[in-house]
Amino acid sequence: MKRTDQPLYINDAPWPTAPPTTVSGRRARRRALREDFTDGRGRESAQALSTDTARTPAGIIWQQLSAPLMLVLMSVAAISLLYSDWRNVSAILLIIIINSGLGFIEETRADRTITRLRRIAVPSVRVRDRDGSEHLIRAHEVKPGDVILLEAGSLIPADARLIESSNLRIQEITPEGETVRINKRNDQGGSHSPIDNMLWRGSTVIHGTGAAVVLAANAQADTPVQTPVASKIRAELTPLQKRVALVCDVLLAAIMVDVALVVTAGAVYGKTTEEMIAAAVVVVVAACPIGLPGVMTIALAQGAQTMLENNILVRRLSSVENVASVNVICADKAGTLVEEHQTVRVVSIAGYNTELVGQSALDQHDTTARNHRRQRTHPATKILLALAAMCREDRCVPGGKAESNGKKAPQAVDEAFVRAATEHDIPEASLDEAYPVVAEAPFSAARKRVSTVHQLRCDCQNVPLAWLFRGDSSPFFLVTKGSFDSVLSVCNRVWRGDQIVPLTGELRRELGDKQAGLVEEGLYVLGIACRPLEKAPDGAVEPLETGLVFIGMAGMNHPPREGVRLAIWSCLSAGIRPVMLSGDDGPTAGRIARALHISFNNKVLTGAELAQIPDEDLPSVLQDVSAFSRITPEQRLALVTAFQKSGANVSITGHHVDDAPALQKADIGAAMGVSGTDIAQDSADIVIMDDNFSTLVRAMEIGRTVCRNARRYIGYIIASTVGQVACILLTQAFGMPVPLTVLQLLWINLITGGIPGLALGLEPADKNVMRSGPRPQNEGPFSQGLGYQMVVMGFLVGILAMCVGVWGYQTQGGHAGPCSAMIFTALTSAEMSYALNARSETQSLFRIGLATNRPLLTAAMTIFVMHMAILYLPPLQSIFHTHALTGIQLLVSLGAGSIVFWAVEFEKWTRRRVDLIRETGTL
Repeated sequence: MKRTDQPLYINDAPWPTAPPTTVSGRRARRRALREDFTDGRGRESAQALSTDTARTPAGIIWQQLSAPLMLVLMSVAAISLLYSDWRNVSAILLIIIINSGLGFIEETRADRTITRLRRIAVPSVRVRDRDGSEHLIRAHEVKPGDVILLEAGSLIPADARLIESSNLRIQEITPEGETVRINKRNDQGGSHSPIDNMLWRGSTVIHGTGAAVVLAANAQADTPVQTPVASKIRAELTPLQKRVALVCDVLLAAIMVDVALVVTAGAVYGKTTEEMIAAAVVVVVAACPIGLPGVMTIALAQGAQTMLENNILVRRLSSVENVASVNVICADKAGTLVEEHQTVRVVSIAGYNTELVGQSALDQHDTTARNHRRQRTHPATKILLALAAMCREDRCVPGGKAESNGKKAPQAVDEAFVRAATEHDIPEASLDEAYPVVAEAPFSAARKRVSTVHQLRCDCQNVPLAWLFRGDSSPFFLVTKGSFDSVLSVCNRVWRGDQIVPLTGELRRELGDKQAGLVEEGLYVLGIACRPLEKAPDGAVEPLETGLVFIGMAGMNHPPREGVRLAIWSCLSAGIRPVMLSGDDGPTAGRIARALHISFNNKVLTGAELAQIPDEDLPSVLQDVSAFSRITPEQRLALVTAFQKSGANVSITGHHVDDAPALQKADIGAAMGVSGTDIAQDSADIVIMDDNFSTLVRAMEIGRTVCRNARRYIGYIIASTVGQVACILLTQAFGMPVPLTVLQLLWINLITGGIPGLALGLEPADKNVMRSGPRPQNEGPFSQGLGYQMVVMGFLVGILAMCVGVWGYQTQGGHAGPCSAMIFTALTSAEMSYALNARSETQSLFRIGLATNRPLLTAAMTIFVMHMAILYLPPLQSIFHTHALTGIQLLVSLGAGSIVFWAVEFEKWTRRRVDLIRETGTL
């Protein structure tokens, strides 16, 4: 679409002045819009997802073939071709084809996973149909002519023109990359430029509400501001992927050194050029681990898929690895640590307190206990619950503004009182019938209360309001509910005992002490008051809020979400520090933090106190503070920065538009999937689809498991490569023939090494994975002693195989056939022994159990059977150049390989003993 300074016309009217019905009322006009604003190409399909990082099959194959290790193998094949060594050429080409094919399959699967995550990550858009109904669709499904509804936090899915607006402010990005905030309005008078009420694709709503008509849904439209929606999965290289790539570069250098050593040994023993080239070809093939370069991409994609199955949407693939390094979680209290709904825990009325919390949970399946509780509930408690339940803003008011279903959305506080009343046999329908509302004064931040006027038709069952108003025959009454101080300020009487008495100063202090006591318990306290009225108000209700009777107060809180306390204990045992961000006052936030075991002291920082601390002192202050209350979005960002300066890897949760900067700054920004805005989700690394804190902790467990399994796979592949190269170099150093053929090495690398390695990547989560510290972010693939173990065990495998070969070479009178078969068998046995014991870096295989990883056990048994077939079946013997081994030779070869198993078990036992000594200080 070409930008123009001329007004846009629809039905002979300039666009800014065209009424909404002109734009979206008829199908013909929708077709006209598509023709006018999509360059006449008639694109009726939904806007395509962004695929700027998608790879074609040819591109994936080229990436596989152009890998440095593949280029080395191609060079070796070319050299073998010069010497007409067709057998080696065929074997090497087979290696290249198989490796590229496996890489293509795994990379394609990884791309499909990323594409699926991209599709799920697309934000939803609220659309208004011609009949006025509303529904949600995916952002890429909008079409020209659709009317989209906007609110704070919404992303603009396509170029659109405003038709309704209320205090609407939009954030746009200029072509120079600068962020600007612009007030938008639907200019029905046409006094402004025709594009002043244009909304550009990729902009975000910062404030207000509105509605707009979609003009062009084509992602390639020529808009003045190019701001593509950031709803795609980022697939940048992770630190561990970069280190794996570095390992491949080191292997290339090692191949050059190995070739030089083989040539040197051949020259010392007077071997021919053809023999030295054959030995060099074998050592190069042995030093090229199949599948290593793409192992991390595959592992991360599988981890992202596992997270998706656990209600965790990964928006950046690197987050699967980075989440394993988190050691500080800054979590919002509301909706994440506690439930969105509130619960009435206690009521204080007529001079006494009544505990309500937990009663329904304890006896919900016990009819006798439930009936007994209902019978012993004091009438005053029922009166307070009934008054609080009927005083709400979702009631249908005659002449008032309501939704299409006749009611407004109920507030969390109102829902809590309705539930409590229902549990005490005061159904909502009975209240609506007996005490219909005739007027209301909605809640306002200035008044901090809501009032409703009701007609007293009759007494509702179980609610003796006549007893409260005995002696007064007024047909109407007013109920006020709000903050304790606000309600008490408009009262001059109080219900005490069974009568209404004047509200003296002493009684005010007594009520204030009770309110303070409830606050000390971490409750949010509301006051409830009422007064009889002679007639319904003709005008505003607010002037009637005076001379009220204070009925009582109710203490409320948000119950912890299911599994949160267990998740917090899991964090503490895993070396992760939970931090709570609360909107409550300081004392309340501190008590909630202690109740959830987030904080074990009384230290709470409020937003006002935080503002007084210099930025350079903030990291030291945060060392022993784990609860923050009433902080601003800017302070959330400052907290993340301060934690990072102290060396922490921070994850922070967020819901709102203003949370976006902190989500972007954090190492892992976790947006909420249910209550989070589009902007918050687009700024985050992961999205918690169920808004549950325990799901975020589950993400960290999955991330740790993925990284551990990747380390196991890499360690096993490199150790196997070191063992093969060491065996070849040692045999050449002793002047022996080349012990293995290229085809045998292909079998070892592809079958003996590749399949068990993939099975190691499927290792179930270690039960101790959340009992150790977080993974350091700069940790390499061979840290924590894995590199040392890998090299030592690799050389042990090579030495054992060489010793078996020397023994076979001497006992067979220098005949190389059985010698080669014995080395082939010893390497296979040693690598399988190492694979079985590589499942854990500390735990014994006997403790883990063989059957806990069935794919690996099945692979080991299958490989053993297949290896026996290669040794003893004549057709396979001719292909792999093997010889049948005698019983003694087979036992010696298998026994030598099993030494690796016991060596790894001894190394684990030694490590456990050292750790025990460090912890206890005794042997």
